[in-house]
Formats: sequence, C-alpha cells, structure tokens
Amino acid sequence: MVDIHSIAKRYGGTVSGAQALIPTIGHSKADRGTAIKADANAPDGVLVHCFNGGDPLAEKDRLRADGFLSDREKAAPRNRAILKPRPSKSIQTAPGVDTEFVYRDENGLEVFRKIRTDRPDGSKTFAWKHDGGRRKGKGDHPSIPYRLDELVRDTDSLVVMAEGEKCADHLASLGFLATSSKDLPQELPWFAGRKVAILPDNDAEGARIAAKAKEAIEKAGGEALFVELPGLPAKGDICDWRGSAADLEALIAEPDWMREDAPSIEGAEGDATTKLLPLIEIAGWQGDAPPRRSLWGDWLPLHQATMLTGQGGVGKSLCAQMLCTAVALGKPFLGMETERRNALYVSCEDDANELWRRQDAICEAFGVARGAVSGKLFLCSLGGEAETALAVDDGKGGIETTPRWHELVRTCRAFDIGLYAFDNATDGLAADHNAIHPVAAFVNLLTGLAIERDGAAMILHHPNKAGADWLGSIAWHNKVRSRLIISKADADVDPDARKICNPKANYGPSGGEIAFRWHNGAFVRDEDLPSDYAAELSKAIAVQHENTVFLDCLRKRIEQNRPVGPNPSANYAPAQFAQMTEAKGVGKAKLARAMERLFGIGAIEVKEVKREGKGGTKTIIVEVAR
Repeated sequence: MVDIHSIAKRYGGTVSGAQALIPTIGHSKADRGTAIKADANAPDGVLVHCFNGGDPLAEKDRLRADGFLSDREKAAPRNRAILKPRPSKSIQTAPGVDTEFVYRDENGLEVFRKIRTDRPDGSKTFAWKHDGGRRKGKGDHPSIPYRLDELVRDTDSLVVMAEGEKCADHLASLGFLATSSKDLPQELPWFAGRKVAILPDNDAEGARIAAKAKEAIEKAGGEALFVELPGLPAKGDICDWRGSAADLEALIAEPDWMREDAPSIEGAEGDATTKLLPLIEIAGWQGDAPPRRSLWGDWLPLHQATMLTGQGGVGKSLCAQMLCTAVALGKPFLGMETERRNALYVSCEDDANELWRRQDAICEAFGVARGAVSGKLFLCSLGGEAETALAVDDGKGGIETTPRWHELVRTCRAFDIGLYAFDNATDGLAADHNAIHPVAAFVNLLTGLAIERDGAAMILHHPNKAGADWLGSIAWHNKVRSRLIISKADADVDPDARKICNPKANYGPSGGEIAFRWHNGAFVRDEDLPSDYAAELSKAIAVQHENTVFLDCLRKRIEQNRPVGPNPSANYAPAQFAQMTEAKGVGKAKLARAMERLFGIGAIEVKEVKREGKGGTKTIIVEVAR
C-alpha cells in the first residue's frame, strides 16, 4: 500500500483526509495542486489528480523514480482500458481554497490561469489570472481549449471532453486525452478530423453546454459524440460516476454510442425505481430573475411553442414564412419589433418553387435583396414527402420521435436556429389529435428544442369543421403558452383584409389584434403602404363595399319576389334599398352610384316583365349570372 504520509513528507506537502496534497512539478513549494490517494484497486495502487494543469502521468513517473511506486507497474497508456474499478469520487476540492487551472498554448507555455474558489455553502466562483493579477475576463489573450498542449502532441487518440477543468484533469489522471467543454473558443481548428467523446453533466445546463460544444467541434470538421454515463446522479459529472475507467472506455467503444439527440437527464442511480426529478437549485439564483423575452413583440415567447391557426386560404403559411424572415433580418413585422435570430420554416404543403415565389414577394415587401437572408433564413419543403411526421403513436398512449425529428434537431443545431416553424401539426404528429397525452407530449417535444436553442417554436394548425380554432384535443390550447389566429377581416368589404389576434398569451397581455392586408404577395399594414396608394386603395374599398351592398339588397328583394326598378319612381332601387337592413347604412346617393357602376361592368341588367294582375310590362333590375 502506498504511504501517502511519506509522500507528503518527501515533497513538502500535507495530508488532508485520505490524500496527500503536494506541489505540482514546476510549481512553488507552497503549491498544493496535486492530490495523491492510495487505492489498492487503481493502477499502480494510487490515484493522482492535478488541479492546476499538471500532468498526472509525470507525477506518477516522479513517484516511481523516488521509489513510491514499483517499476513493474507501468502508467496506463492514454485511452487504453483500465480494468480495475475505482471509488465513486477520487478527488474533492476543498471549501475556501483556490484551485488554479493552467491554460497552456501549443508549445506548453502558460497563457493564463483559471481560478476556482469553492465556498462553504457549496457554490463556487471563477476568476482569471494573467500578467500577475486577477481579472474577471481573459484579457487580450486568445481563447484556447484546456490542456491544448496535450491535444496537439497526441493527434491520434480520441479526445474525451468533460464539463470543467477539474473533470478534465480527473480524466487525464485515468489515462485519457482530455479537455473541457467550458470556455471553448468559437473557432476550434485543433479538432479538425478528430473524434471527440463528450461527457455531459447530468442537468439541463450540462445538456446545453454539451450540445454547444458538439456544434463547435463539427463546425471545425471534427466528429463529436455524446456519451451518457449510466447511473450518474442528478447534477453529477464524471467525478461522481461509479464506473471504472474500463467501463468508460467500454461505453465509448460501443458501436451504438453515437447519439444524435442532446443528452438526457437521468436520476440518482439511473434505473426507473430511483430516478429523481431534475430539481432547480434555488440557492444558485443570483440577483433579479431574468425578464421574459419574446422574438416578436410579446406574441412569440422565448423557450415556448406558439400555435398559429386559421381557416384554409387565409394565409397562415405566408404569415409564418414572413415572420421567420422578419426574425432572420431583425426587422419589425406588422408593427411589432423582432429579436434577430436565424430562422427555419418547414412546409409540408408547398413545394420549393412556391416557397421561392413567396420569398421573393416577402423580400420585396421588406425592401431587401434575396441575398440579405442568405445564411440567416432557412427554408425546407417536405411537400410530397411520404414521411413528414416528427413523432408517431408509440402504441402505449404516448409518442416516439422519428428520423425526421432528428433531422430537424440536427438542422437547428448545425445552423444555429433560434426560431423554427413547422407547417403543419397534422403532418407533424402521426397520432390521435383528440387524445390529450400524445398532443401534450408533442408540444413538450417542440418546447424542449426551443429551450435547447434558446429560441422559440411555432406550429401551424388547422381549425376543425365545427368552427373551433384548432383541430383536436384541448391539449393544443392548454400546452402552448401563446396562441395566434389569423382570419379575414371582412371578405365582403375588402377581400384582401386580414387580422391576427392572440387569444392566449401566458407571458403577456392577451386579446390584442393587428389589422393588415395581402398586397403584392405579402402582408402589410395599411399605414405602411405608400400614402398615394393607400388613398387610392381606400377609395377602391369604399366602392367595392357600395357595390356589394347594392347586390346584397337586390338579391334579398328578388328572394322576396319584390323586384325593383332602375328609374325614379315608387319602386326606385336605390331608394328602396336605403331602407333595408342589408344596406348597412349606405345611403340612396351612394347606392345610385353603385347601380350605375354595376350596369357599366355588366354585373346587372334590366328586364321587361309582365305586371302581375295588370296589363302591360314593367322594367326591373336583375343580376347577371356569371
């Protein structure tokens, strides 16, 4: 058994608990950055952990050279199986003590240090140290991955990436080529052509950090894969895991270890009987609660799914594609500001050419060239595809995701999508839309991706035949946090007029309404039209209204077998119509003008008919069949 007291004495260190804390090679005598712990089951009978960027293998070589380890025991080669189990947690940071992690460049030269301070209440803080002093940031030094010098020296081994420098050091002490997923640079040229196994911490933040690291690695041309540690406790990391290094290597080597999804969050021991809920750590809340955010006014809340419904032909698809364009450009839409994000619109109804035509009209309405949305707005047509469903009935009252869902997730990650809209729910959910549980699970699925993307989701849906705002279960209304309805304002008066309202807005005022119109293939508000065109349009709408009222009154009188005539008399059409409810307040003079216009365009004509019960004929007005 290794004598940790003798080790501490030999190197001028101290014994704390069951481990010797000694100066790391190359550090001052006051340093206590390397921990040595005896373990009969570990390789060489000892566990070595460096808190400050030291090399555990070099530390083992020093112990071997000084006679503390047997020459017959060799340090485990990097990324080779270590077959003996180890304790659940080999290294502990000490409350109130600073731990320094050294970031080195490709040549092994120190660039800066990250200082971790563990507080007695269990929380921790981080600071950066460079040029002889502490600072909040990394200063002017370039951002680099942790343990970069080892990554460039060993280009053949698989890289294992944990969340945080402490966990990376722990992996390195077990013989793995390791780095940290935290504080990664935006550009990662060192990972081009490399294979990286990412070990997410077991919480929502861990899943987010892991997903972001995977995107960055794949962008650099590497292959990044998630490895979930079975039995990991809630909020746990690799240092908490009870498996051995050999177990980890076996997980990495599994042929089906590649995960396309973001990591899940497991419970205490991993089996169904001991799983815990992912509880929120209230003690970790600092300062004021973050404000609610929305990508469009307060109608498209962040981290939520919004449902847009409306009758067929009203323009739901155009509205969604235009909203996605506005968000991609960061431009206002229908008078409300947007927050700029990359956006994705997926249509299961329109082909690529229709999306093209529609997009050109949208770009013209926004006053931008087609190229302005390149790399910001992404369009996808699944029209005519047999498999469009994102989720299907699992036969147990729930749903299971499909390959199409995983395509959507990977696309959102690959192109940094902050708003995705799927058109429509009927194509997206292949399950009973009248059943509460599948619908609720589907909306949760959409919401989960919105949370991961720090963005918003939109699902388009059809109304039912009975006139309800959506087809299917009440769960559609209950689960979404925001619900929008687009409709025609008054088809009789102005067939191009539309309105959109928000009957449900959990995170903002509901009951709002915006009036707009279809114009040249896009949606615009009347106040956003050129002033001369708006005046001309207003006149045209008034004329159309008068014409429509005249025809409505004429049809009613014919239905009642009470014909009217075109000449001033007791039965003069404009005078008779002005007294009818169907006239909607339009007066005799305007109805007379409408009559002349309708004669002029051939919509009405006169007809000679016999007088009932009397001799002779009379002239009446009839509508021309079209």
